[in-house]
Amino acid sequence: MGLIIIDEEQSFGVEQKEKLKQIKPNVHILTMSATPIPRTLQSSLLKLRDISLIKTAPVNRLNIKTYLMIIEDNLIKRIIKTELNRNGQIFFVTPRIVDIEEIKTKLYKIIPELNFAIIHSKLETLEIEKIYTDFFNKKIDLLLSTAMIESGLDISNVNTILIYKPHLFGLSQLYQLRGRVGRSSDQAYAYLILDKNIKLSEEKLQRLQLISKINKLGAGFSIAANDLDLRGAGNIIGSEQSGHIREVGIELYYKMLNETVSELKNEKSNKETWSPNLNLGFSFNIPSNYIENLDIRMQIYKKISEITEIEDLNRIVEDLENRFGKAPGLFINLFKIIEIKILCKKLQIKKIDFCPDGFVIEIKQESFDYSEKLISLAKVQSEKIKLLPNSKFLLKIHNNKVINKAENLIFFLKSFN
Repeated sequence: MGLIIIDEEQSFGVEQKEKLKQIKPNVHILTMSATPIPRTLQSSLLKLRDISLIKTAPVNRLNIKTYLMIIEDNLIKRIIKTELNRNGQIFFVTPRIVDIEEIKTKLYKIIPELNFAIIHSKLETLEIEKIYTDFFNKKIDLLLSTAMIESGLDISNVNTILIYKPHLFGLSQLYQLRGRVGRSSDQAYAYLILDKNIKLSEEKLQRLQLISKINKLGAGFSIAANDLDLRGAGNIIGSEQSGHIREVGIELYYKMLNETVSELKNEKSNKETWSPNLNLGFSFNIPSNYIENLDIRMQIYKKISEITEIEDLNRIVEDLENRFGKAPGLFINLFKIIEIKILCKKLQIKKIDFCPDGFVIEIKQESFDYSEKLISLAKVQSEKIKLLPNSKFLLKIHNNKVINKAENLIFFLKSFN
């Protein structure tokens, strides 16, 4: 045997996958998933695994419209009736078998004539197969089920799914369940139904908001990346599939891991790891009232600090505002710092110090590509640029607000880039 293929990889534990590898130590492994577990995704980001993304959606496929709502009898009745009126079928999913009786009673009450069936893991296999077959053949209008339907089902006539108590499911599970509908050219709908007066933790609320805000097809990789932020990467060499690296520190852990991977691949380490020293005179951070979870804040700090292109920085700003809302001033200041850092690395600028007249800028090396342009500017605009000894110059900016001075600095640096 030369190849093992693991489909729906998120459903397997580490020990199960390791047992498969033991069949033949040097076997090739291909794992497939719409939502890879944090550990697998992190392995690919650290270049321990190769990753390929399938981004092309099937022809005429529409994005599933997803809504977060409070349980209400008339609303559920209207949702079910609307789907039945267009000759469609419905999934109604609950996380626990004990909830099925409650939902069954509710369905009998609000739509007595509804033709529905129930499946869960305690039923006999033959009974489950019969119900599946009847549902596939459109003899049943609604299938009330636990999460056992989250993978393997492809019924194009089912285009509405109601998910009860969605906060009890994981992010990947919710995405997989949502993917049971919308498998044709018809518009599909997913409804995440919460009990009244329920109190949710910040992490659970973020999970539900992420799912309900999906506005494009093929968002599985984005969901997995957010899952990585929420749950952490797990232990690369142990059995934990999620969790944060607290003992060593995330930055040092990644640095050590990358160095080890490069060494095993006989790759030369990149010695150009310098970073400009920036003292710009204004405060910046990710406020705790914007992102309360410390682990998520640390993950975002790391992600932002590794950006090397301004286009990538702009994308992250957009993604974060989609997740957490409009970014506050202190957070925007952080993005300005990173933008200046990116420009400085491209321009070989070693240090920038804020001063009352503007900024003192020190260049890393004596000869640089834009030296002639800088000298010419200093001659023409002596009131703005003053050359100093030791590869330094003063950029004069007459503005009372420090943050406006930083924006002028960005504009100036971009003129050389």
